Amino acid sequence: MAIVFFHVQKTGGTTVHSLLQEIFPADRFAERTRAGHVVWDSFRDSDDAIVSGHVTAAEVRHHIKHPRIFTVLREPESRLLSHYYFLKSHSAALLESYGSPLLLRIKAMSLEEFLEDAEIEAWFRDFYVKILDPERDQNGADLHRARAFLSRCEVIGTTDELASFVRVMFAALDIPPPATIPRMNSLSSRKDRAGFDPVDVAAPSRVERELLRKYVANDEVLFQRAQAMPHLATQRPGLLGGMLQRLFGRSVVGSDTRS
Repeated sequence: MAIVFFHVQKTGGTTVHSLLQEIFPADRFAERTRAGHVVWDSFRDSDDAIVSGHVTAAEVRHHIKHPRIFTVLREPESRLLSHYYFLKSHSAALLESYGSPLLLRIKAMSLEEFLEDAEIEAWFRDFYVKILDPERDQNGADLHRARAFLSRCEVIGTTDELASFVRVMFAALDIPPPATIPRMNSLSSRKDRAGFDPVDVAAPSRVERELLRKYVANDEVLFQRAQAMPHLATQRPGLLGGMLQRLFGRSVVGSDTRS
């Protein structure tokens, strides 16, 4: 079964992706753009494939026959604020290189302007619902379908417990857990990189806080679901571990599957 790390923006997924890259050979990974989106035009479904990047549930359903899906969600208001400041921390020159007028507009926006912009609302409001609903493109985003898809994921973690998620995910894949789990691609970690533009982070105003709550009300339902769900990988062994358990009558966790 293909391994899918469903990387939701600003949830700590760059850290998880880098840890997977340390374990598995590069030719097993699906191609990604420099922004981290999977290049589906070049993807060929394979049980040996590793898809690690920004994807949607609709794309996973369309392109992968037998996925093992792992994902991390972050408290939605915190995630939205992080995404806003992350985009603003890019220099204008770097944003221009992406060829998106919207990104350049965000650069000049206050948080209140950001949350009151119609184009931003179409992108960011109900962010989790949009990307987790497999039928969004045909029928519009639906919270119940998004929740059902989330329930089918093998391991779901939260950003504030990222280390626990990594350990459970690696156990499910029958690979040794990493000794350290660095936080990558955070605002502070970008300060020494090219294309960084210092940005002031301020507490939202009362008006901005009310707008934020409206943006993330449905996403909060999915986040609470993620918090409440058991780590399914602790209840069933990974593929190699399951085979060894059937052969030898015992569970083997941490087997090295690098190849």
